[in-house]
Amino acid sequence: MVMMAIEDNPKFTLHDYEMKQDAWKIDTYTTMKYFSALHPHDELFFIMGADLLVDIGEGKWSNSEKLVSEFKFIVMARNGIDMLSTIGKSGILRNHDDGSTFHLIDKGLAMDISSSYIRDELRMGGEPRYLMPDKCYHYIKEHELYKK
Repeated sequence: MVMMAIEDNPKFTLHDYEMKQDAWKIDTYTTMKYFSALHPHDELFFIMGADLLVDIGEGKWSNSEKLVSEFKFIVMARNGIDMLSTIGKSGILRNHDDGSTFHLIDKGLAMDISSSYIRDELRMGGEPRYLMPDKCYHYIKEHELYKK
């Protein structure tokens, strides 16, 4: 579905690095290191929702501290999560924030949409058609994905 979503947009490329790794050995830190080495002159960002920021801050991700100390993040707001407070309460996040580590996108710009939200909506019989590219929506419907 990622291929379908980006195939008509030359600004995106798809890489299957993680798909070729053993699932129990791969983590975000390793993936970011790989792409950093692949693109040494580019500034890389990990884009995520604030819910994942909470998990990283609590050390629930493998290599959380190394991930935060070496990379930058774009964090989208999620309902009920105070991103500044999350950073302030976590030693992992706070101790590695030099003022440019986290780019926080607040509710004024963010939509509270996630892949989990879309899957849940489909599971409940909802129609999240306009929250994804048409090709992906039609593929999901044709293959009856994410139903109960």
